[in-house]
Amino acid sequence: MRKLSLVFIVLVALLAACGDTVEVTKVVEVTKLVEVTRLVVVTATAAPTNTPVPATTTTIATTAAVSADVPANFGKELVGQTGEYQGLKAVITGVDAFPQILYNNKAIQSQGIFLVVLLDVENTSNKPASIIFINITDSKGRKFTTSSNTDAAFGLAFSGKYKADIQIQPSFKGKDYKLFEVPVDATGLKVSFNY
Repeated sequence: MRKLSLVFIVLVALLAACGDTVEVTKVVEVTKLVEVTRLVVVTATAAPTNTPVPATTTTIATTAAVSADVPANFGKELVGQTGEYQGLKAVITGVDAFPQILYNNKAIQSQGIFLVVLLDVENTSNKPASIIFINITDSKGRKFTTSSNTDAAFGLAFSGKYKADIQIQPSFKGKDYKLFEVPVDATGLKVSFNY
């Protein structure tokens, strides 16, 4: 599989160097990384163009699948919890939990567990709104804000799996997600919507 991936990368670089436009539509690569399997799907098409395009390399990150390092149903108690912040109503629609997130071909390890909280958001105000702040508290009273791990955040942002609407117009609905890093022993998670 590695040889096929290398051939694919070389083919894309050659097409770009020859002035062809390369459009990546799907990529398939399966790799194993410390008991965490990831699946990336990719194919490429090229269309001739008269304008030379410099060869570029782009690394697309993917998130790791849940492994044995994450307790079953971790964070699921958050699903269905609701709240409001400055005219944005939100409901948690799902959670994903990972011991690591892949970014730039590196495994970004959590000190506990990366918890991705998925939100459906509605703007009930009379002006555009762009950010909803949430915190998580566990049964021990520990409060967690969103993760400051920029590599993990970029890994999620470029994974293509998660959608975040930058700005939601009045009366419109959108999607968002928040990344947290919480200890493995965190239970009884509750969300609060504030700064």
